[in-house]
Amino acid sequence: CSSQFIVDYYGAFYVDKTISICMEYMDAGGLDTLLPTVGRFPEPIIVLIADSVTQGLLFLWQELHIL
Repeated sequence: CSSQFIVDYYGAFYVDKTISICMEYMDAGGLDTLLPTVGRFPEPIIVLIADSVTQGLLFLWQELHIL
């Protein structure tokens, strides 16, 4: 994908009733690992995260006609 707001998807597989999804690893890691370490994100960081998600969704809609 040609957007800095979208991680690459490599594939998925199903084993023993579990679906595993293979995606690009982000430099800072995922929100699920960051949140327990910081406890709570400051509002300016939440704004940046929301903006990045919005930019990613906008790219999917405008460029790839997904959504």
